[in-house]
Formats: sequence, C-alpha cells, structure tokens
Amino acid sequence: MRLYNYIIGVIALLVISIPLQAQRISVGKKGLVKVLRTDSTSAHEYVKEQNDGTLQGKARKMNQVQHVAAALRSDVDLNIPVGKAKQEKTFAVIIANENYEEEVNVDYALNDGIAFSQYCTKVLGIPASNVHIRKDATLNNILAEIDWMQNIARAYGEEAKFIFYYAGHGVPDESNGTTYLLPVDGKSSIVATGYSIEKLYDQLYALKASNVTVLMDACFSGAKRGEGMLASARGVAIKAKAEAPKGNMIVISAAQGNETAYPYKEKKHGLFTYFLLKKLQESKGNTTYGELFDYVKRNVAQKAIVVNEKSQTPSISASGSLTTAWEKAKIY
Repeated sequence: MRLYNYIIGVIALLVISIPLQAQRISVGKKGLVKVLRTDSTSAHEYVKEQNDGTLQGKARKMNQVQHVAAALRSDVDLNIPVGKAKQEKTFAVIIANENYEEEVNVDYALNDGIAFSQYCTKVLGIPASNVHIRKDATLNNILAEIDWMQNIARAYGEEAKFIFYYAGHGVPDESNGTTYLLPVDGKSSIVATGYSIEKLYDQLYALKASNVTVLMDACFSGAKRGEGMLASARGVAIKAKAEAPKGNMIVISAAQGNETAYPYKEKKHGLFTYFLLKKLQESKGNTTYGELFDYVKRNVAQKAIVVNEKSQTPSISASGSLTTAWEKAKIY
C-alpha cells in the first residue's frame, strides 16, 4: 500500500509539473503510464510502472490513471468512433505547427494535428500508411509532402482523393494582401520564408484528383491564435485576399478577412478544429460537406463570441465540379 501511494504521488507531481495545456497522457500495456508534453521541441517523457503483479491492483491503478487522463483531454480525443468507410485511395497530409523558432507558438496546434490524423484513420477509414503528419514542419518538410502527393497522383491518376490539413500561423503580405502558410523556421516579416497559398492551390490543382479537401485552422490577418499580433504586424489586422481554389477543390477555413482563429482553451484545441472533430465524432463521418460546414460555422461563431468576445466566422469555397455540388457531397 505504501508503495502504491508513493507511485501515485510521483505521478501526481509529474502531472502537476507540466502545464495542463501541454500534457498528453497515454496508458500502455501492463499499466505503463506515459505523460508527455505536446511541445515537441522540448519533449519529455515520464514513465512509471503501475503493475504490482495482482489483477486487483492493476485494475485499481489503471482506473486512477484513466481519471487523470480524462481530465487532461478533450471529449473529442476520447471515444473516437470507427466509421464504416474504407478509403483506400484517399491520402492525407497534416501539418501541425506549434513551436516556432522566430514567432510566438500556436497553442494546441500539435493536439489538433494528432487528433485529426486519428479521425482520418478511424472515422474516415483512410489507411494509416496513407496519412502523413508533420509536426512542427519546416518549409522543406512541407515541400517534401507536396512532392509525396505528386508522386501519389502520378501513380493513381484521377482515382486519388486528397486531404490537406493545416494548423499553425498564416501570414499576409502587407503590400498586396496575398497569403502564406508559415513554416516553423519562417519569419512573418519575410514572406519569402513562407509557403504561398496561391502556390499551394496551383500544386493541388495540378494533381488532377477527383477531389481535394483543404482544411485551414489558421488566420491570415497577421494575428496570432488568440490575442496579439505576429512580429511583422503593426498592431492592425490586415484584410487578407482570399485565394480562389482550383480544380475539384473544397477549402474550409477557420476565419475570414481580418479575423483571428482562436483557441478553445477548455478543450485544448483550436476552436475550428474542435468543432470539425466534434461533427465527425457525432456523425461517425457519415455527413455531407454542407452539414459539416453548417455545424462548424454555427458553433464556432457562437462560441467565439461567448468565450473570446470576438467574432470568428469560418468560410468555405469550392471550384470545378464541386462548385454547385459541394453541399450534398459526402465526406467519404
């Protein structure tokens, strides 16, 4: 009993020593407990054995750990449903940029990317080998994933479908309002270190896929996720120019114009990503783009006002054959 109390006490101290928003807890085989920081640039792993050799002891200790884990994770991170879809020819690239070298960090972006990757495999039925997640991606990392998608397109032709998900900083070019994704090694005051949205759409269009879905949990006004501005901004949000998608493409973005994409601190996710995942969880993936967008837009707009006292309005745009058909098109 003394040993048990000591071990639980050690775990409690380890948990308390890490900020709640940076914690992820997993329970492995034999009662192995892992408490990890989501901050991948300074990741620490704490491992404690929770098995005293008796079935009763293991059950009791696992129950303790699961209570702690549940308290530190959002409802969308728990009980992820397994959908009926099997999408063998769908491929996903997930960029989750949280820890920046030259800019403020993006709260919960790693949580967003990790959770979305799990929804891709479990809910949307995409094979794990078809899902690439890049945590804290540099510009070269992003370019490598675009190259991978191009290779897939050459092999599968129009049979392939693609999902491109991004959580991180977006930046505007203040001279003309054009927009960029910001890699973790980029600098907001030097747009050449970013990855142009126009170029991204051009390259996704060149895939000639039957369907490309782009999901952006970022804003392009010069604001950071939450309050404040990026280093390049002059204290005034820029109204970014909306780039038009090309080909059979659907783009769903977290915010419009000069708005900010906010975090949902209570849920430890971006506000946009949380409600995106929530709809997929509730529907088990059996939903249309129209139903998904209506749900995300309504809930994000309402929660942004209540929690942040600021407006955040997700947007959607479509091109090609999806221009008139996107609302009734199924996610899978």
